[in-house]
Amino acid sequence: MDKAIKLKLYQDLVNYKTPTSYQLRESYPLPPYSTVIGMVHKACGFDCYVPMSVSIQGGYFSKVNNFQKLYYFHPSNKFDATRHQLHVESSKLERKIGISHGPAIIELLVDVHLTIHIKPLQEGRFDEIMEKLSDPVEYISLGRREDLAYVEEIKSVDLIQKEFDTDTVIPANCYIPMEFRETGMITGTIYDLNVTYKEDKNHFRDWYKQRVFYSPQNTTFIHAGESVACDSEGDFVFLVEGKY
Repeated sequence: MDKAIKLKLYQDLVNYKTPTSYQLRESYPLPPYSTVIGMVHKACGFDCYVPMSVSIQGGYFSKVNNFQKLYYFHPSNKFDATRHQLHVESSKLERKIGISHGPAIIELLVDVHLTIHIKPLQEGRFDEIMEKLSDPVEYISLGRREDLAYVEEIKSVDLIQKEFDTDTVIPANCYIPMEFRETGMITGTIYDLNVTYKEDKNHFRDWYKQRVFYSPQNTTFIHAGESVACDSEGDFVFLVEGKY
């Protein structure tokens, strides 16, 4: 029987930035897969990609906007005094990297509760990830570096394929991969979410993306006779596997 790590997190204020937002830094309603996978790798101290599948659900109480000063830089940005206010020396690239800064409005989600399922694809990694998430190498953050996450619960759960006798509503906000669109009645906003990446020679990231529905709670129904993955506590599980 398959099993997964079930992680319940709480965050008081958080931004899961959408890549196309700039002056107003909008937030996804739930963290994208890449953010969760990055959190796991950081907490465990992994220095290379460990293959895993992830399922994400949860919700927040409200939104607020915060005015902040942001800094922008990339290793490919050579310092130019006419464009950049600051710079840092890069011994690796043997040049100065330019840094710009400016004001921005940050959209923050308030009182976020998340339920995340993590299924390592290498069997020997399961206990290691469980142990390191329970005792991380540093504090756990999810979203921005300053978006601390409080671990409410971490446990091992069994994954089962459950067939439903009656039409059944999905009670939580969740990301549902597009391949499930023929199962039940799925409604919601469609996103192309980052999952994993590889870097080119210029250190730019080539992202593998997953198209999903963001389905608000109590709006998606699984039809009678359909079969969907659940954990041993009855929560739905929609796993997405990282590639590359």
